[in-house]
This record gives sequence, structure tokens and C-alpha cells, in this order.
Amino acid sequence: MAESDELLRSSDSDRCSGRFETNLSSELNHYVFGLQPVWFHVVNVILHGFCSVLFARLCISVAGLKHKYGLLAGIVFAVHPIHTEAVTGIVGRADVLACLFFLLSFLTYHDARWKRRERVLLSCTFGALSMLAKETGLMVLLVNLAYDIYSSWGHIKKDTTLLNDIITVALLTFRLYMLQGSLPKFTEPDNPAAFHDSSRVRFLSYSYVAAFNLWLMLCPSALSHDWQMNSLPLVTSLYDIRNIGTCVAAAFLLCTTCKILSDMDCCSFYNYILTIILLIYSMGLILFCVYGLQTIQNHKKSSNWVVIMTKFFVGFTLLVFVARTVLRNSDWMSRPTIIKAGLKTLPHNAKMHYNWANYQRDVGDTQTAVNHYREALRLWPSYASAHNNLGTLMERSRDAEHHFLAAIRYSPGHVNAHYNLGQVYRLMNRTKDAVTMLERCLMLNNGYTAAYLLLAKLHTGSQTGRLLKHVAAYQPKHPEHQARYARWLRDNRRVAEALIYYKRAMAVNMEHRESVLGLALVLRDRGQKSRVYRLITWWQTTRRRHSVPGGGRIVFAGDLYVKGWQLYKQGQTTAPLPSAGEPPPRQRNTDGKMSMCNGVQLSHVMIPGK
Repeated sequence: MAESDELLRSSDSDRCSGRFETNLSSELNHYVFGLQPVWFHVVNVILHGFCSVLFARLCISVAGLKHKYGLLAGIVFAVHPIHTEAVTGIVGRADVLACLFFLLSFLTYHDARWKRRERVLLSCTFGALSMLAKETGLMVLLVNLAYDIYSSWGHIKKDTTLLNDIITVALLTFRLYMLQGSLPKFTEPDNPAAFHDSSRVRFLSYSYVAAFNLWLMLCPSALSHDWQMNSLPLVTSLYDIRNIGTCVAAAFLLCTTCKILSDMDCCSFYNYILTIILLIYSMGLILFCVYGLQTIQNHKKSSNWVVIMTKFFVGFTLLVFVARTVLRNSDWMSRPTIIKAGLKTLPHNAKMHYNWANYQRDVGDTQTAVNHYREALRLWPSYASAHNNLGTLMERSRDAEHHFLAAIRYSPGHVNAHYNLGQVYRLMNRTKDAVTMLERCLMLNNGYTAAYLLLAKLHTGSQTGRLLKHVAAYQPKHPEHQARYARWLRDNRRVAEALIYYKRAMAVNMEHRESVLGLALVLRDRGQKSRVYRLITWWQTTRRRHSVPGGGRIVFAGDLYVKGWQLYKQGQTTAPLPSAGEPPPRQRNTDGKMSMCNGVQLSHVMIPGK
């Protein structure tokens, strides 16, 4: 999805997760090309091209394939549809970078032409860079160690192995330190099998996931950008037909392992295959298939028709892979196309329906959004965000309250649901309940600006002033919040303080309308009419210059503003503005009507989730 806000979100996510290498590459991308999405995609494709070249080199120099078969392996890796998610999706930069440094680390350690005295330190440096791109990059050091043991079974190189072990432990400790000593936590929607009570169900389901991924490598027909929410239903019975696929995959790995153990004393190709298949799924399987093709082609007993059929099959497979990759790329062209593709592939995935409902809500098709939110809840009844977003589209307060309460019940830390429920209680004139919900919202997130603003509306007197002052101090670069507090100060005849905050707002944005007019009112109240005259004249001139191409003809209207203060309605109120990073509130109904209390259309005041 080529959108600049996605770029910013992915950059923040990488920074928070400690993926400094990925964040640095995105920052450089932004510094050189700006927030033009096409260049993020171009860089991803170039990096993937480098990975394909390095993989071909690895197949030739380390695995011992002939040059043409090593080149074929690199081509298959380049065009395989299963890599589309990492290369086409902008946030897939982490996977591509981790793969690049993974291959550099492995080649530095094992390629005979690249070997040097400092090869271990250089390999570990590339391994560290791979880890800083994505956590799984650290596995290259374990791969190096495993392959070193296999290839030197009779006389293990204790010095390099020990150094590799020490660096591996050091990098693992450093990675845990960046995670503040805790491992990543997953919820039930992320990994339903892990939360099932039965160990048998967990084992069967995990085994089937491995077999299913193996099948996707051979036949990438079902590709999706998201596999949450029971996309692969749990295997709950031994009689489930999917267990046959699991047994086939297990038999394949078992036969490969037996062959490796039988050849343990010699440096065979199978030693390499074990390491690669177990730890680098796609590379290992591609290499295994190409190695089998090389064996068939070079076998003395292979007849001409077998060779011809094999070549035809390879060419046909490459064409199919290229076509599938092109088709998958077209799915990533925009937000609606990727969601539609996900719905087509995984119609039983609740998150796909939730994403499509979010899109329909954003484009204004409320009824379609409601239908898909309901479908998401049918598939996953405890989907808190779906309950919250559905609640924002309910026309009756009672219905909205039901969904917000459900969201809080299934996810007690759902900040938006607490805020939205506070909004509902306010509209139902249940002020005490509204205050309670908003205070809980702030306990969960003390920086939730919209909650402070709504509490300021519910309170009176000095309490309102304290809340508005807190918001102004919390977001000093937001002129609207400075002007809001200044207006409260002016209404309470604290003119000198109001003047300070109006000036602060204009220091952020000189043309902020409410601040300019509020400052003019303060100056008028203090009897400084000449300053009012100059301020309004300057503001009119500036607005006129910006509104008319080329500046236009300046219309002098200072006298009108000095004499006719009714142009600025002192009693007008404004809806609470969302804080930074929060989506804007919904607009009122297209018919221009806004009901009150229990019959209110709630969508214009609610904050949906992402």
C-alpha cells in the first residue's frame, strides 16, 4: 500500500522494535527521495535483486551446484511469488535487509574465495546487521555454527567455533536488552493454537502449519498479507484429512535427516541442505529442488525425453511463478485491492472483514461497513476493535453502549472504547458515568488529549481550566489547544494570561484564525485599538494573498473587523480535537441534521480503531 502515512507508521514501528538497520535505511530513503512511495518500492526491488545474486553465488560456491543450475536457483528465488509480501510491501524492508546481511554473513564465513583471517569477525558483523534489520537475522550465526560442525565433523575448528559461540551469545544478550529483558508477547488472535488447552491440538496444528508452508513453496496459490484470526483452522482431530499433508512433510524431512546422518563423515551436499531447510525455509527448498534437477539432468541413465520433459517443466514453472508474482503485485497496488485479495483468499479470516469494513467506513459506505464488522464478529466474537468500530456507526446510544462495553470486556486496555463509551454516556446525560469512563481512559493512556478536552466540557469552573492548561502544556506545538485555554482565560477575565497563550499559539502558526481573532479581542478589551487595527489588517492581507493566486488585489477590511465584532461569534463552541496520531472525528450526517441524546448519530463524535 503506497501511502505516506504507512511509511511513517512503519518507521515508528521499526524504531520501537529495535530494528535500527531497517529504520536507518528508511531514513536514508526519505532523505534522498522524500516520502515518494515509488522509491521505497524501487529500493526494495534492488535489495531483493542483490539477495538473488548472493543466493546464486551461495549455491555455486558453497553448495557446489554447477553455474547454470546456481543461476537457475537465483532466478527461482527472485521470481518466487512467496517473496512478494516482503518485496512489494513497503514494511517488508526488514525482511529483505535481514536476508541480504544473512547471505553476506554466510558467504563471508563459508565461501572459499572470500575467506580471510578476519572472516569470523566480519561474518559476525554482518550477522549483527541482519539482527538489527529483523530479530530472526541472528539465526545466521547458528547456521554458520551448524554448518561448520557438519563440514568439519572429524576435526572441528575449536578456535573459530568458540569465537562464533561467544559472539552469538553476546548478540543474543544485546537483543534481549533492547527488548528490555522480555520476549515478544502474542495474543490469541495472533496465534490461536498457542492458547488452546489441549497439547494434542497444539502439536497437530503447529505441525500442519509447517506442512502448509512447505506446500505454499511448491504451489503458491493461497497468498495473503495477514494470517491471523484462525486463517488456518486448528487441527483438533487425528482424523482430520490435513494430517496426511503433515505426515508427507514429516516423511520428507525424516528421509533427508537420515541421509545426512549417514553421510556425516564426509562433506556432502546434504549437510548443507539440513541447515538451510530447517532454518532458511525458502532458500533450502529451492536449493533442494534445483539440486534434484541437476542430478536428473546429469544422470547417465536419463533418456532424452526425460531431459526434455524436465526442461519443459522448469520453463513452465518459471512462467507460472512470474505470472503469479505479477498478479500478486497488482493486489498490492492500493488499499482496497490488497484487502479484496485477502478476502478472496481467506474469506473466513475475521481481520480481512474488519479491514474491509474500515475502508468502507472511510469512504462513507456505512451500511457495508456495518455488515462486514458484524461478519468479523461472527467469525471472531471476542474481536474488541470490531466491537469498538461497529459501536461508532450505531445510530442508537443503547446499541453503541453495548458494543463499547463488549470491546472493554474482551480488551480491558482498549483506550478508544473507554473514550467512546464516555462520549455515549455524555450524550445520554449520564455525566457521572461519562467522567468515570474518561478517567479510566486516562489511566490507560495519560496522553489521550481528546479525553482531557471532553472532561473539560463536563466539568465547570477552575477544574475546566486545569484540564485545558494541562492539554496546552502537553502539546505546546498545537495552536488549537493553546487558543482553547487562552479563550477560557479570557472568558474568566484573566486577560494577561490569555494574551500569553494566544501569543504562544501564533508562535506556532502565525495565521491561526482563532488565535488571531482572540488576540484581537484581548487587545480590544485592554483598550489597545491601534494594535487591533494593525493585527487585523495584517491578517486580512496575509489571508488574501494566500487565497488568490499570485496575491491578487488586496482588499482593505480592517475597519470592518474593528467595528463589526459579530463576525467572530464569541459563544461558538467547537468539537474536541483528536490528539496527535489519533484519527479525526467523523462529520455529521449528509442531511445536515444532528439529533440529540438517545437518538444521536454517534459516528461523528466517536474515535474508531485502526
